[in-house]
Amino acid sequence: MLWLLFTTFWFILPVSWSVRNSYRLYLNYVQAKKTGVPLVILPISPQNPMWMLLADIIVPVFQRFIIAQHWPLIRYGRRSWEFKDKARVHLELGEIFMMVTPDKNVLYICDAETLMEIIQRRNEFKRPREVLEMLNVFGPNISNVADEDWPRHKKATGPPFSNE
Repeated sequence: MLWLLFTTFWFILPVSWSVRNSYRLYLNYVQAKKTGVPLVILPISPQNPMWMLLADIIVPVFQRFIIAQHWPLIRYGRRSWEFKDKARVHLELGEIFMMVTPDKNVLYICDAETLMEIIQRRNEFKRPREVLEMLNVFGPNISNVADEDWPRHKKATGPPFSNE
């Protein structure tokens, strides 16, 4: 009886995880499709802890197969893919594209005018708090302060980095 319970648990766990991820990927896809920008769809988020552990094993194995080298998960699913890929993705997909994962949608922009617009209208583009908390190791700074403290930090740190 215990064996049956144990086997059922280990069968249901990956199935329920797959169903949950598929549903969340679908919801994020529907949301991303409304933007009209090119999409890269990954069935697993590169920030998924289990994928982070297994990617260094799985990706090199699949990279040996020519057909698998072009799979989005193999190309974009590894750590620091942005640095290895350089501008190739923007040359292929355009200056703006969105990566759709079960966890979140990430917008990648390679256009100076668009980036300046985002920086100038920073109050309309809220930064995710969970990402900023990683930068809080040494206390509040310009990278992780709340929106109301940002102008004060920028005023103190901006002059050394300006072109004037």
